[in-house]
Amino acid sequence: MAAGFWPVTTFTWAMLLTTVLHWSRFELPHWPFLVWLVLYLVTPFLIPWLWWRNQRRVGRPVVGPEELLVPAGIRLGMLAVAGLMLISCLVAFVAPHLLVRFWPWALTPLTARVMGGWFALMGVGGLTMWREPRWSGWRYEVESIIFVWHLLMLAGAIWRRADFKPGGGWFIGAEAAVVLLLAVVYFYMTRQQ
Repeated sequence: MAAGFWPVTTFTWAMLLTTVLHWSRFELPHWPFLVWLVLYLVTPFLIPWLWWRNQRRVGRPVVGPEELLVPAGIRLGMLAVAGLMLISCLVAFVAPHLLVRFWPWALTPLTARVMGGWFALMGVGGLTMWREPRWSGWRYEVESIIFVWHLLMLAGAIWRRADFKPGGGWFIGAEAAVVLLLAVVYFYMTRQQ
């Protein structure tokens, strides 16, 4: 699916940048780091190449008259979320100490930048979705955002609540709100089909 290529590419570049910025924290002879290094040296180039190759064969999708379109308000909401995620990514990379202070569980500058990579993935994913008017182009992304990312984050946050800093409970509320909002969008759109 073409919609995932740019977000995943952005994530892999963010992980490569994180690796370079924190090179002294890694131990080269350890095989887990070698796997990490090879993964983030190869995928930032491999994924765009695969996307380019796929685009040459398939071309851009065309919006047909029978296509169910995502309402403009939902798309603008996704644009706002994408902007927030990209700003969060920028903060994580430029001033990780701010994210360390704000985040509900303990982070280091390294783990703050890893979180920044996830923010980049969600931000670029949100931009990709905002540009896509067709529900068929949104459906799998919404399912993966709900079921893979936010439900797991919510379950992990509830399960590991003891790891939160004082005042970190906002995260559980925010995750629950996101899951609920995405579920409403998903069920609204699937009922329109």
